[in-house]
Amino acid sequence: MDGAAVVDALASASAPDAAGQVTLDLPTESEEVAFDQLARLGADAEVLGPACLRARFRERAAALAALYQADPQEREPEEAEAQR
Repeated sequence: MDGAAVVDALASASAPDAAGQVTLDLPTESEEVAFDQLARLGADAEVLGPACLRARFRERAAALAALYQADPQEREPEEAEAQR
C-alpha cells in the first residue's frame, strides 16, 4: 500500500467506539490485493464492505472452521490425506 493511500485511510478513520474499534475506508488496487492484505490481520479486522469481499472472508472463515472442527486423528485416513 502506498503512503498516500495510508494517509487517506487514516484521515477517513472514525473515532474509536466503546470497544476501541475504528471504521475506515481503505482503498486498494483490487479485491484480490485487499483480501490478501486484510487476511493477514486475522480476527483483528472486520471487512464491512464491499459485499463481495466480505463474502470471501465469510467463505474462508467457514472453510477454516470446518478444517479445524475435528481432531486430525479422528478423520478417516483418506480424508486427512486430502486435507494436506
